[in-house]
Amino acid sequence: MSLLAPRTSMREPRREQLRHDADLDPVREAVRRQARATAASLLADADRRAGALVAEAEAQAARMRELARGRAQAEADVELAQVRRRTRRRGRALELDARRVAYERLVARCHAAVREALGGDERLLAAIAELLRQRCGPGAEVTRLPGGAGVAARLEGREVTCAFDAVADQEVARLLGERAER
Repeated sequence: MSLLAPRTSMREPRREQLRHDADLDPVREAVRRQARATAASLLADADRRAGALVAEAEAQAARMRELARGRAQAEADVELAQVRRRTRRRGRALELDARRVAYERLVARCHAAVREALGGDERLLAAIAELLRQRCGPGAEVTRLPGGAGVAARLEGREVTCAFDAVADQEVARLLGERAER
């Protein structure tokens, strides 16, 4: 007897084996059904999980967009406030500059008008000279300031002056003070 079993071709199934295979068909079909059901259940569960993940991701994206919008709005509000402050400051600086220019022009015109009115009127100049002489003292020397800018009286180190520009400045200040009180 040989230790080796007779050789059968792998390609030729044995008749007994085929009969046993046919007996297993219902089992195989049940296993396939079970595998399909399990696969369908797993796929459905995976779909649910994927749907939940997508929904959570979309919700998180929406929250992040809202947060970004809020931050952008806050940054825009800060920038707008800064622009408004700069604009107000610039506007105020322009207003003050315009007022300064207007004031300087007003004062220059008043200086010219007072010099013209007082410097050309000999009777008025004589009256101012007499007033200054009285304030400075008897024997005071009275002279006109250079450029017709006013009249001065001097006596023994004392000096009393009527500068026309100072008179104009005082009058402008008085008029602007009255206007501010209204």
